[in-house]
Formats: sequence, C-alpha cells, structure tokens
Amino acid sequence: MSGGRADNRPGLQRAIALACKRKAVLVVYKLDRLARNARDALDVLDRLRKSQADLASLVEQINSRSPMGKFFFTQLAAFAELEREQIRARTSAAMRGYQAEGRRMTRADRCPFGQQPDPSDPSRLIDCPEEQAALARIRELRAEGKGAKAITAALNAGGFPCRGERWHPTTVRRLLNRQDGGE
Repeated sequence: MSGGRADNRPGLQRAIALACKRKAVLVVYKLDRLARNARDALDVLDRLRKSQADLASLVEQINSRSPMGKFFFTQLAAFAELEREQIRARTSAAMRGYQAEGRRMTRADRCPFGQQPDPSDPSRLIDCPEEQAALARIRELRAEGKGAKAITAALNAGGFPCRGERWHPTTVRRLLNRQDGGE
C-alpha cells in the first residue's frame, strides 16, 4: 500500500494496535516508511505514546520521548511528506509530457474513451472513430442543454458504442467533466 496514508494500510494498523496493547516499541526501518504524511506520522506517535508504547527507527535512531527527539521526528515527517509531494509533482509532469507527445500511459484495455492504441506503434494513442462519434454526440446534446440522464438515454437509444453493456449517467458525467477540463 502507498505510504501516503497510514489509515489504509492494514498491516501497519495491526502493528500499531499490537504495540499499543503490549506497551511495546514499534520498530520501523526508516520514518518515511512509516508514513509520508506529517500529520499521519504524528498521529501514530501520539497514539503509541498515549498507550505507553513507543516508536523506534533503525536508520534515524531517534528517541521520540525527549523534546528534541520529538522535534526531529516532526521535522523528518515533514521532509518525508515534502519528498512524497515532489515525487508526485515530477511524476505528473512527466506523464503530461509523455501524453503531449501522444504516448500512451496505461494498459491497452484502459485507454481514455475515444482513443485506442495505434496498431503500428502500441505505445501511442490514436482516435477511435466510433467512440469519437459518441463523444461528438455527447457534446451536441450538452450544447442543447441536456443533462447526464437525458444524454445517457439518447446514447443508449441511438446505439452509440460504450465500453460496457450500456451507457450510465456516471460515465456520461465523467466524460462531460473530462471535456470541461475537470479531469
């Protein structure tokens, strides 16, 4: 699981609960492996300390019980969060650059609606004519002031291709949001 959040990692939650129950020391290899969100890291430390348990990091060798130790812990948690945000920003910028070059950033069966892998170069995307026709119809109906439910009904009645058995309002809303620049 991602280190971005501590609450969605069941193994970590079990380890914290066990350390609290036994008033033991939770040992982590490195603090940024515990959490990459400063608030989560501080919450874990507070939860452990309220249960008379503690936290130890093998790499940083911090005593979180002393005021100076807690200060350094807080600083390292903030740096871990900063690192996570920088990784996210660099990855996002690289993905946008690749996409601007027409490079596909997903599996072939997960192309954005309206596109398909180029048969001559599967790493690139090209427009899918049938799906582009459905997107054009969605834009037309939106320009007429129709909402997602009305557009869904029109697409299903018109036999426009979708990637499931039939069109659903949530799919239409997602496509409308993407066209409006929301995704």
